[in-house]
Amino acid sequence: MLTKSIAYLRLCLLLGLKALRFSFYPTRIKWIQRPASDAWDDIRLIMILNHTSLFEFVYAGVIPFRFLVRMSQKLIFPVAMETLAHGFYGPILKTLAPYVVPLSRKRDRTWHDFLAQLHPDAILIAMPEGQMKRPNGLDKHGRPMTIKGGALEILQKFSGEKVLLVYSGGLHHVLPPNRYLPRIFKRIAVALEAVDIDSYLNTLAQNKSGLRPKEAVARDLEARRDRYCPQL
Repeated sequence: MLTKSIAYLRLCLLLGLKALRFSFYPTRIKWIQRPASDAWDDIRLIMILNHTSLFEFVYAGVIPFRFLVRMSQKLIFPVAMETLAHGFYGPILKTLAPYVVPLSRKRDRTWHDFLAQLHPDAILIAMPEGQMKRPNGLDKHGRPMTIKGGALEILQKFSGEKVLLVYSGGLHHVLPPNRYLPRIFKRIAVALEAVDIDSYLNTLAQNKSGLRPKEAVARDLEARRDRYCPQL
């Protein structure tokens, strides 16, 4: 009974985030590749590209109600351990999903434990860049934003299904890194692409680029990000 009550409260929170689209954050949505009208029922993997802010849960506004109901019960959300330990952001992020999984910056036990939790009924939202882009276009270490090799392992866990790629227009004008209070009444934008995972990986495997599979996926997702992320 308690579990159902918590799921209900989480759904109310997600619906509140969805309502922000119609009040404070009008959102422009562009489909690169639109799924069938009922395809949201088949999607269990969402990857957000161009990770610029811890406020990206505002994109719940583009998700249909029925999918938000599923998320309130089945969502797995990996978060960096240092972010979860943050006194302000950590508690907020922990309320957004029933399974918030801490990850270190290394390929260690936390990564393998996370992969082991991706059971056949789970929904996953992942940010495969692993870092937030600062307003200067680089990560916090001053390096270019790249896709991590773990993106391939995640895709392979969802073989036979589709991935929804969410290309963020960026949220630096709403809540940049190291800030706490979001600015309101700001326009935001996303582009969406539903991709068949097996076809996608097979196409990359047939490409004679000479790259290893992990590198091929990373470079392709970076190219898609740079091509499709909308301009505000």
